[in-house]
Amino acid sequence: MLVIVFENWSDATRRRLPVPMPVKVDLARGVIQTPDDGFIGQAPLWLRQDGADLTGTIEGHLHAWVRSTRGSWLAVIELRIPNGSGKGVLRVTHLCPARWVEPEP
Repeated sequence: MLVIVFENWSDATRRRLPVPMPVKVDLARGVIQTPDDGFIGQAPLWLRQDGADLTGTIEGHLHAWVRSTRGSWLAVIELRIPNGSGKGVLRVTHLCPARWVEPEP
């Protein structure tokens, strides 16, 4: 169970969903990898199988919205990021721009 604690936040800057909402999250849009990041395009097989797969759109759960100091809304999401083989997952809670998140159909 995910616990989100807003300490001293006004209602105008946060929105907690009563029930987490299923969403699709476009990781490829937000986690931009460049050749400076390492092995891009030439990673060894073991790394392509066991490393975090940040290349596509995955399912997640939206728990809340938080307003930034610049006025934009950010999504508080819970994700299960797969590894390259699809056999392992990394559970994370992440804050991301609203444009990365789309409601599940």
